[in-house]
Amino acid sequence: MHLRHFALCAALLCAMPTFAADASAPRPVAGVTHTLAQLLGANRMSQAQLSAAERSAVTLLIRQNLRTLDPDNRLGPEGTKALSTQLDADIRPAVRQTFAHLQSAEMTASLEVALTDTLSQAQTDSLLAFLRAPVGKRYLSFNRELDDLVGSGLARLASTPFAFRRDQMPPAATMQQRQRLLTLSTAANTLAAERSKGMPAAFGVISDLLAVQDGAALDRIGQRYRSDLPAFISFQASDAARTLARAEARWAAGESARLEPLIQQASQSLAPHQASWQALAREWQSGERAGK
Repeated sequence: MHLRHFALCAALLCAMPTFAADASAPRPVAGVTHTLAQLLGANRMSQAQLSAAERSAVTLLIRQNLRTLDPDNRLGPEGTKALSTQLDADIRPAVRQTFAHLQSAEMTASLEVALTDTLSQAQTDSLLAFLRAPVGKRYLSFNRELDDLVGSGLARLASTPFAFRRDQMPPAATMQQRQRLLTLSTAANTLAAERSKGMPAAFGVISDLLAVQDGAALDRIGQRYRSDLPAFISFQASDAARTLARAEARWAAGESARLEPLIQQASQSLAPHQASWQALAREWQSGERAGK
């Protein structure tokens, strides 16, 4: 699984592995899971979240076309910026049109199915009790802020190379604090899941990049919810929360599968722009545009 896939799916809380439900546990009644799905759906699938998926698709297509148009990195910084600007102007409307039919209500309905198939009645009751409490409402806000930050950070990493020098690294204690905060993000945990499948380097590097690139924002989130973090950690470690993560993983797997064809559809609609992109790339690669 590549970073481009993480960047796209993080916007929809993507955690790819699917898990079977415990068939021996009583399934919750439909009305209860509907309430839980509405609560989670309002938190995760706002218009802003759908817009994040759209932005991720745009950055992924820009990056993909940059690699095709300039495989040997001959454009230089100014040429790369100029071509990226043109790509963005052409790609963004195409993606917006392709993604226009995505509806948060449909996603919430599919989430309800995943919750009903995965959670027990007792787990559903436990989740509702926590998420309706003041600390649970703060947890939803915290989780949304953190996942939005990680999702947008992954999208930037997918579209623009990023590196840092050792002298730019924050103190070790600060890095550790940010890394601990990242472990509470569902989007970052998607990468952690891949670590267990043989991708330890990818997870470590990306996690470090996020901790440096978005360090100030992570620090603000950590400070804002500092007094609640022990309760958040305890909740995520509970049986109900772990099973909820499996239910969301099942839902996200289906939703991310719906997004991939949309990306392909948007990409195919961009064929008329290829000639002008190639001409612009050749001008910068030949030096015709340099200094103008």
